[in-house]
Amino acid sequence: MQPISQTQPTTMKKLTISKEEFDYSYKSFNPDMLIFEDVVIKDLPETADIKGKYYTIAFKYNYGTMEKPIVREFYLEGMDDEHAMYGVSCLENQKTHTKKYSIYSRFDVTKEDHKAYMEVWRQIYMAVVKHVFTIKTKVRLGGLRLDGLEEASHENPITGVVWPIHYGRYEDGTLKPGAKPGLYYRIQTGNRGTLFCAGNKDATEISRTILEHAEFDFVPLLHIYGITITGQGPTGSISSNLLSAVIDHKSMKPKATTIHQPATIRRLAGQDEDGTEDEFDAKLRAITLTMTPSTNEGQVTTGAPPSTNSGITKPPTTGRKDITPM
Repeated sequence: MQPISQTQPTTMKKLTISKEEFDYSYKSFNPDMLIFEDVVIKDLPETADIKGKYYTIAFKYNYGTMEKPIVREFYLEGMDDEHAMYGVSCLENQKTHTKKYSIYSRFDVTKEDHKAYMEVWRQIYMAVVKHVFTIKTKVRLGGLRLDGLEEASHENPITGVVWPIHYGRYEDGTLKPGAKPGLYYRIQTGNRGTLFCAGNKDATEISRTILEHAEFDFVPLLHIYGITITGQGPTGSISSNLLSAVIDHKSMKPKATTIHQPATIRRLAGQDEDGTEDEFDAKLRAITLTMTPSTNEGQVTTGAPPSTNSGITKPPTTGRKDITPM
């Protein structure tokens, strides 16, 4: 494990708790309150290896009523028991030295609240497909069809719109047997970066760097800001990032520090009573001297494996023909 960076303080400031309060809970989501703005056409970046356009459609949400609408950005608060097994994960490109951060939250389909949360994402997906269908010629999705929308799933999504929940897949896109669902929450950095705070009365900020080295329970608040349609397909994806997260500070612990083989440890420890600790330490030192850092195609990762097929994405900023969703 790499040492915690000294550039980001471990003691953080107290955050301001908003006095404006809306019900962002997934339990209160109503697809009829989603508002789709006009299509915006943008040029692909100069770094892209193809020239052309991509399309974005912004979301808004009505937190009031049909008679007295209160239209705001679309925020969605997740479950109370989401667990970051891998903490905050980092993907670093060794060529550009740019870093991307995310939290992977895995869902348990045997729990009612997890199933209800996944159903909300299905409803968002259905609303997106229905809206894009009405403007499909504007965004080069003329072949989009609504046949089978009610039965659409991660195994059989509507062609042209990426299923929003991540399932483990092989490199060829084939679903892994027994793959469990989850979401990659994309973390923003910089002055308007994702905020993390403890679930105490002071809402004390927690450093992202600390969370890179911990596993914890948390309640996420997502900004689901629209649809991005790009690529040669083309393909539409729901775009979002993690606006903030309240961390259950009582659940925090260093990640990957629990060994689940107590009986084996007792058995082998009983065979090692001849004073070999010094020999063991010497072997560790010898192995350590032979170790060299390794990279994989210019990428260094920490935490959860990087997302390769989740439906959560962002506007294109790279030179790839099809933007890899986060």
